[in-house]
Amino acid sequence: MMYLITFGLAVAGALAAPVIESRSIGIVWIEYFPEADCQGEWLENNVFVDRGQDTCAPDPTTTWKPYNSFLIRGNDATRALNFFSTADCSIGNGGTVVTAPGGHAQCYNQHIGSVQFA
Repeated sequence: MMYLITFGLAVAGALAAPVIESRSIGIVWIEYFPEADCQGEWLENNVFVDRGQDTCAPDPTTTWKPYNSFLIRGNDATRALNFFSTADCSIGNGGTVVTAPGGHAQCYNQHIGSVQFA
């Protein structure tokens, strides 16, 4: 009986492993700062999740906190993340974009209007 229980637990663990692995997604964690070069007192943070889609996502933080730079604190995404200054993921009408490669952490002097994984 003991062998049967042990075998059952081993099979259940082996079957669960692929499901857990398939749930791995890239997350980019950023912090906002009031001054350039990520100086000043930390204001807020946000997380952007790479769900494998290339859709444009507005940054909700832009509507309530004034800031001049952001720091990518953690980045386990495998794809690049584009940070646009506009709300529609475009560079038209004077909009700018900075691109953070997957796995890359750095400070950027830009206001974020929207983001898009590429």
